[in-house]
Amino acid sequence: LRAAVEALWEKLGVDSGERKSFLNANRGCGLRQINEFEDELARLNELKRQNLHLFVEDARYKLQELWDALYLSEDEMLEFTPAFSDVYSDALLEAHEREIARLEAVREQRAPILALVDKHRTLTHDRDELAASSQDASRLMMRGQKGERRDPGKLLREEKLRKRITKELPKIAAD
Repeated sequence: LRAAVEALWEKLGVDSGERKSFLNANRGCGLRQINEFEDELARLNELKRQNLHLFVEDARYKLQELWDALYLSEDEMLEFTPAFSDVYSDALLEAHEREIARLEAVREQRAPILALVDKHRTLTHDRDELAASSQDASRLMMRGQKGERRDPGKLLREEKLRKRITKELPKIAAD
């Protein structure tokens, strides 16, 4: 009973002061304490029912974040049909929570690969930016405008970035 109440407190975001005062007032295993816990559980379940749509929407937000982090395709997202249901219920929330737990386990399992994918994406982004900036011939002859200072190290930074990209991109692609 206590575990169920504490789980609902956590889910509903009940203030810790309120939690402590309830627990201090209801220590022990007497009949009165059991009745108090049952009443609190009923009250929390009613609150949960009233705010069920908020919990489902929050779970859907977390689900979308996980889908994005795992780079899942549209078809893989559509496989989880409860995400597109408009009827809010406890079963729907449970399904969302199970899917979130499954996807978090998958993300944990694929963490090294996902890190390589992220690194590859940043390197290709840097490569594209470098290609765009190298097309600008005026960067070689730039003079400082009024009040501006010339950037003498820009070409050196570009060359270092170019070397880093040519060195690391094939390594990541091979991994």
